[in-house]
Amino acid sequence: MKWRVRDFLFKLVFTIAFVTCLILFLNSLAELNAITERNSSNNSYESISGMSFAMGWSLLGTIFFGMMFLYAIIKFRVTEVTVDGYKVVVTSGFYNRLIVEDAVQVKTENPSGILFFRRYGKDIEGTLPNNKKIWANFIDFLGHAEVGIGKPKNNH
Repeated sequence: MKWRVRDFLFKLVFTIAFVTCLILFLNSLAELNAITERNSSNNSYESISGMSFAMGWSLLGTIFFGMMFLYAIIKFRVTEVTVDGYKVVVTSGFYNRLIVEDAVQVKTENPSGILFFRRYGKDIEGTLPNNKKIWANFIDFLGHAEVGIGKPKNNH
């Protein structure tokens, strides 16, 4: 449950940041249009340049947080399974984690962290409390995982 909440909070934060920057960009664009229409003959270059500056920064924020929003929606996943009677959680996002009974066994940087360059995260391996080896195999671009006991499949 803790990992699902964490996943949801990341998605929520990036969504709020993206929507806020988008609103600021659209607002500054509308304000710039209003200024130029009101004072078309004797413009105050200071107000236009100030609005252009604000519009530029809000556009950059919209692009950055828009990409982070997409990344969070596409890549952040939590897979929960029971293996040999133990609760196993596999998370993908900025990091891939293999968690057994709420103890993080493996934490690695997500090699597919850049949105469109690597299709799958690397397989990760750990050990159950009864000393059996387990593996997690990321089965698709979206970060879904399958978990098993023994040697990993290494499908990719």
